[in-house]
Amino acid sequence: MGCAAFSAAANAPGNRSRCRRSLALARTALLILAGLAAGAAAANDMPAFETQIAQLEASGGAYNPLLVEALSGLGQAQRRSGLFKSAAATLQRALHIARANDGLHNPAHIPLLESLLEVHEALGDAESVDRDYQQIYWVRRRNIGRDRALLLPVIAEIGLGRLRAYETAPAAAGMNHLVKADALYDIALRILDESPAAPATGDALLYHAAVVNHRLALEIGRSRVGFHDLRAAMIENGREVFEVNEQQARATLFQRSFLKGEWIAKQIVARTEARAGTAPLAHAEALRFLGDYYLSFRRNMDAMQEYRRSQEVIRRHEIGSQMDRLFGEPALVTALTAPGDDADLPLPASSRFVEALVDIDDSGWPRNVRVQRTQPANDAELARRGEHALHALHYRPRFVNGRPAAATDVPARYVFLDP
Repeated sequence: MGCAAFSAAANAPGNRSRCRRSLALARTALLILAGLAAGAAAANDMPAFETQIAQLEASGGAYNPLLVEALSGLGQAQRRSGLFKSAAATLQRALHIARANDGLHNPAHIPLLESLLEVHEALGDAESVDRDYQQIYWVRRRNIGRDRALLLPVIAEIGLGRLRAYETAPAAAGMNHLVKADALYDIALRILDESPAAPATGDALLYHAAVVNHRLALEIGRSRVGFHDLRAAMIENGREVFEVNEQQARATLFQRSFLKGEWIAKQIVARTEARAGTAPLAHAEALRFLGDYYLSFRRNMDAMQEYRRSQEVIRRHEIGSQMDRLFGEPALVTALTAPGDDADLPLPASSRFVEALVDIDDSGWPRNVRVQRTQPANDAELARRGEHALHALHYRPRFVNGRPAAATDVPARYVFLDP
């Protein structure tokens, strides 16, 4: 309901302030969105934006609310021209002015925060990316109201964003994203217990919560993150670390994350089993996911049991056409993904990687790795390191007539995050 639609009630003092507030929110949202659109339409028109900004400052001062639109447009033009540091400074100034005029937790600022996030990601500024995610979450949380279930899509978006940020972040920053995503998913799990969400929403949240714990267990186990950084990330997010001995602490934290991810995966299986009569494919996918979870930790017998259960669901519900989609090709389980997620995220132009063809034996291990391409091109040392790394990956093998089978010429890519 707009302010004009309840003009009589708007005359009350309290309602007048709410009315002005809603108009301010609408105005700021329109200004920001207009600025973003202008930046996209005129990526090379920075001088015009700079002239407009100077005129607005002269007429309305440094906090002229109309500056938000012009600065947003300039920031987007700078971003699209690859001037990421300038774009970050410009968009940060636009956000500062918007907050000065409309308050700290105005939901109309979300487009600016998301644009800043994109720029900071392009700069590889891990600290700023972390701050941007926190600000987006808190702004949205402050405007949810009393219905905690409305937090679920917010957690889903930001949790998945942090998970994807982890995939390309340096070790310590990546661990920080994982621990904070796990803390968010803990809130989602409590909300789901209180007020069950739609099946698709609840399943997606649980899948990504399980993947986060899967990544945490792997990171803790392989010691890519120094113990000081690991301990700091845990304590900062309310994770108790009692042991001072690194080996004991890592063992405890690994077990905690592994068991939590396993428990969540089993919750997905139970949820999908309850509606298997109408959605058998979702149940088959949940069982396959649990199998992949076990296989990635080399619990082969447990994995094969879940794969058999998944295939039995497919046969029992006569959806045999899905067998090849779920089990017809090898799939990497070292980088476990939720059903429907893209395992190959877009890579920055500066990424260093190796692409190869590999043969996968019936146990899921790569054999006969043949490097086809490196980035940078023709880098022999990178090819050698990539071949070694690909041999250490683990796949779910393809299945033929219900049994694991070897596969040849499977495309594989390994991305290096170190300098």
